Amino acid sequence: MSTDPQVSDAELQAYADERLPQERRAAVEAWLDTRPEEAERVADYRRLGAAMRAAYDPVLGEPVPPALERAARRQAKRRNFAAAAGWVVLGFAAGALAGWRWIRNPWFRYLHLAAIAFVAAEALLGAACPLTVWEDLLRGGARPETFVGRWVARLLYYNAPEWVFTAAYCAWAAASLATLSLVPPRRKAG
Repeated sequence: MSTDPQVSDAELQAYADERLPQERRAAVEAWLDTRPEEAERVADYRRLGAAMRAAYDPVLGEPVPPALERAARRQAKRRNFAAAAGWVVLGFAAGALAGWRWIRNPWFRYLHLAAIAFVAAEALLGAACPLTVWEDLLRGGARPETFVGRWVARLLYYNAPEWVFTAAYCAWAAASLATLSLVPPRRKAG
């Protein structure tokens, strides 16, 4: 370990990796000329770096395994869905603070809640949405995933099991229900 304040361990590692800025390189080389043990340690770093590159550089040229790509996308999409649900709830709160009247329209709010509750109930019961059945008939055959699941997969390049969409529908219904108490609808003053 370097104890000289003029050359840090990070600089020695950067020098060994040939990433040290040129203006600092001469000072480190001069320092190493007077410290053979440190020069040997830098030589060890270089040998280790060469061995690591020889072992792992070929792997960098290989394609990423599809299962790993799917797992990475799935993790990102979970965060995106949670963020979207949060933005909807925040949108109602912001709309309430901004005085947007349409977000307090009871027809809009209760129909929205009824629609998402219907979708969540269908998903929980394992029933296919009538619109999905109709689409499948028009396309010439049934598919195992829901309409929303199919389009979300296409739009986000995300292929998830049906239970993920069921959980998402239920979470969305819960968020819609929560906004009814957080930003209650109001009838027009008459």
